[in-house]
Amino acid sequence: VLEKHTYDCRMAEMMNIVVEAMRTEGIRSHAEGYYGSPRPELMVHVPTSARRILDVGCGEGAFGRGGTS
Repeated sequence: VLEKHTYDCRMAEMMNIVVEAMRTEGIRSHAEGYYGSPRPELMVHVPTSARRILDVGCGEGAFGRGGTS
């Protein structure tokens, strides 16, 4: 029972959850161009009245360019 409660087992389980969520949501990994992804799932957090936004941690800047990479 305790062998599944090691750090390595828990990290593997968490990473499997993250990878599955990324696959389900269509989010690309770093190796697949994550930092160049326009992140359309974040657009719901930008008010339509916003004239300017500060994109902190923008990677390659695709989100701030209006979703084009």
